[in-house]
Parts: sequence; C-alpha cells; structure tokens
Amino acid sequence: MQNPREKGLTIQKPQERNIPSKTLEKRKHSVKTLKKRDHATQNHRERERRCANYLESRYSTSETERRSLISALKAVIQPKMAN
Repeated sequence: MQNPREKGLTIQKPQERNIPSKTLEKRKHSVKTLKKRDHATQNHRERERRCANYLESRYSTSETERRSLISALKAVIQPKMAN
C-alpha cells in the first residue's frame, strides 16, 4: 500500500470533511464556552486566594500579641464580674 501523499491525494483535515455547518458552529460555541468557564473558575480561585491572603495578613496576630490581648481582656472583664 502506497503512501496517500505519493499518489497525489490530499489528506483531509477534520474541518474540511463534509460536516454540516451547524454542528461546526455548535462545536466552536461549546469550545468557546468551556474556555470561558475555565477562565472564570480560574479568576474565581485567584480572587478567593487573594481574599484569604488579605484576611490572613489583616487579622493574623503573633502569639505574644494574642497573649497580651487576652490578659488585657481578662483585666477588664474580671473587675466587672466581681461586682
């Protein structure tokens, strides 16, 4: 069996086949929407990550800060509870 190119035949690409234009449009559309969806989820994940980082940096406190805050709160609360 000879190579089809040697015979002078052209190899058809999938787009060149006799596929109705509607199905091609549908395929293009579905690929487009999938890409959009993928991009949207990627953006969403990125936004979530940024929010988490912001909240962590904004509200995170070191252990010594935490201890001093707790002791300050205790100092304020205990006199009120004694009354």
